[in-house]
Amino acid sequence: MLLKHKVASTSFLLLAFAGMNGCALLKAVGGGGLERAEGRLYVGPMGDFGGAVGYLFTLNEPRFVRRIVLHSAAPVKNVDVYVRVGRDEWKVAAQLKKPVDSRTPIEINMRGDVVRVVQKSITWGSGDRYRPRTNRNLIRDIEVFVAQQ
Repeated sequence: MLLKHKVASTSFLLLAFAGMNGCALLKAVGGGGLERAEGRLYVGPMGDFGGAVGYLFTLNEPRFVRRIVLHSAAPVKNVDVYVRVGRDEWKVAAQLKKPVDSRTPIEINMRGDVVRVVQKSITWGSGDRYRPRTNRNLIRDIEVFVAQQ
């Protein structure tokens, strides 16, 4: 009888330990809070997209990117967000066709080391009321948020 009790207790401890380890894994993968990413920002033309101006935010290390915030004076549209997940492999994280207000968070969940944001639109409006994009409708800055470590 004593042996059965010890086996049951040991099994319980193993299950409890596995459960605690699983909780730690969830937090590491992004179950915890967010922090502003540290890295380097490049702003300039993106050759893949003609003369479209883009933003490359290089993280100090690969992380789970959870949120991007675009800053502009007026809503922006036709914006693509990519995350580099491998040496030469980019994945589309978000495609924003409709206007997005400045400081609206774009929620994503992708592990990578570089975030690329490209505003491809050269016009603003609808129907026959298209007009050239103004400086107000340009992305001025981006913020990248990652899962806390």
